[in-house]
Amino acid sequence: MYIKEIILEGFKSYATRTVIKGFDTQFNAITGFNGSGKSNILDAILFVLGLNKDWELVRMMNKRKQLAH
Repeated sequence: MYIKEIILEGFKSYATRTVIKGFDTQFNAITGFNGSGKSNILDAILFVLGLNKDWELVRMMNKRKQLAH
């Protein structure tokens, strides 16, 4: 499974409809200037999946516990 395109409209810094496409099936990087909305793209993906930024923190804490044992 991979992302073909993302359509953002009215989400955080994307007030107007913005289409992001051209994703590779194996590796992608989001680049841009400070304040350009890079992290909002990830927030949108997490929102659609029903996750939030706390999920990443939980995942990192679980990895840390695994390393300690």
